[in-house]
Amino acid sequence: SQGTHSVGLKVVQSPAEAVEFMQSKEVEFGTEYVAQKLVRQPVTVRGGRKVDLRAWVLVRSFGDDIEIYLHTWLNARVANRPYDPEALDEPEVFLTVSDYQDQGRDGERFTSTQLWAELADCRPDLNQAEVWSKIVQLSGQLFHTIAPTIGDWPRSSAYYGIDIILSEDEYGEGTGLAAHLLEVNFSGNWEGVKRTAELNGELESYWEWADDVATVILTAKDVSQNPRLLRLEP
Repeated sequence: SQGTHSVGLKVVQSPAEAVEFMQSKEVEFGTEYVAQKLVRQPVTVRGGRKVDLRAWVLVRSFGDDIEIYLHTWLNARVANRPYDPEALDEPEVFLTVSDYQDQGRDGERFTSTQLWAELADCRPDLNQAEVWSKIVQLSGQLFHTIAPTIGDWPRSSAYYGIDIILSEDEYGEGTGLAAHLLEVNFSGNWEGVKRTAELNGELESYWEWADDVATVILTAKDVSQNPRLLRLEP
């Protein structure tokens, strides 16, 4: 992702419709698109609205001694209107990534602290540890899979924002929730993270997050005992 906030996104119902769209006058010659399967049964909160999570992956080294961490404090964003699978041509129904600032509205944002509490209220049998393990597994598989493509860069540190959506698990495993990758963002909007913390009274968590990010990518300090950082394994 390059910070497009889903500008130019198109929902189609079939491969034939996708081809028709790409050949239409709507698409400028040479424009490239990425096709992604739509999650049809997303988890909803706050009046039935879609929600996604922004997780932070911190890379200290891409090399033989690969060192990658997932931060346990996440941000969450919700769509502006209740989810309706029959209204997928309405961006405010199925998008969680747009702030609509040109309309004088801030997108609704909160944190994983609140999300877990709200999910527990509507799902008394929710196993948070199991859902979290799926997020960890997805993140670890992603970065360890792409590491060989990136190459041997033992001093190349960076942080990534990965967007994840939870859905009803069609296979019925465990808690009935599955984790899906939406996109990967190189670095990210620190002001947006801080704004989310301010809106939800979690500035202390923000400063801890900021310190953790800086410690991992700018220093060689041992962070193995930091409870907010989980080292991602293959």
